[in-house]
Amino acid sequence: MSAKLSYPRLLLAVFSLFSASTYATESPKPGEFNGEGELGYNSTAGNSNSSSLNAKLGINYLLADWEHSLNLSAVSAQNEGVNTRERYLLDGQASRTFSEVYYGFGNLRYDKDLFSGYDYQTNLTAGIGRRFWQPKTEVLNLEVGAGYQVDKLQNQAEQSHPILRTALKLRYPINAQLGLSQDLLVNAGEQNTHSESVSGIKVKMTESLALKLSYTLKHNSKVLVGRENLDTLTALTLVYGF
Repeated sequence: MSAKLSYPRLLLAVFSLFSASTYATESPKPGEFNGEGELGYNSTAGNSNSSSLNAKLGINYLLADWEHSLNLSAVSAQNEGVNTRERYLLDGQASRTFSEVYYGFGNLRYDKDLFSGYDYQTNLTAGIGRRFWQPKTEVLNLEVGAGYQVDKLQNQAEQSHPILRTALKLRYPINAQLGLSQDLLVNAGEQNTHSESVSGIKVKMTESLALKLSYTLKHNSKVLVGRENLDTLTALTLVYGF
C-alpha cells in the first residue's frame, strides 16, 4: 500500500528535529520556545521479524496574548518486511487570550493514515476555548468551534463538508514524578465523524527525561468496506522536554 519505510532515515530525521527543539510543556515563558519530544522503537528477529516506531514532536511559543503550537507525529510498523501501519499527523494552532479564562483559536490539522482507508483527512476550524484550572501546572481546557473538512477515501473522489469541533485537554500532575494526560477530539460532520482519544501516564526520571505509556483510540464513522471503524495504539516512549 506504500513504499517500504527506511527506519534509519526516519530515525535520523527525528533526531535532527530533537537537536533543534522538542514538544510543548504547558506554560512557556513569553517570547520563548518550549516543548518535548517522544520516541519509541522496538525490533524483534528470529522466528519472527517485526519493528515499530512511534515519534512525536511539538513546539509552543507564547508572545503577549498569543500562543502558537505545532505538533507532529509519525507511527510506523512492519511485520516480515511488510508495512502494517503508517500514519503522519500535523496539528497547528494559534490561540489568543481575551479574558482570564477565555481564548479564541484557529486550528489546522492534516492526517495521513495509509491503513485507515483514507488517503488523507484535513480540516480548518476556529472557535472559543475555556481554561477551567489555574495554576498552570494543572491544565483543563475545553474548546468548541466549527470549520470545514476535506476527506479523501482511497480510490474515491474527494469530499468536503462543514464540521463541528470539540476538544478537551487535561494535564494533571499527581506528584513531582508522576503525571496524567488526556486529549480528546471530535470532528463531527454529515459525511464522517472523526473521534480520537489519547490517554497517557508519564514518569519523570530526570529534569529533562521521562518514560510515557499512552493508549490511543481513533474512530471514523465512515470507512471503506472491509475496514474497521476503530484503530488503537499502545505505545511506550522516551520523552525529552525543555
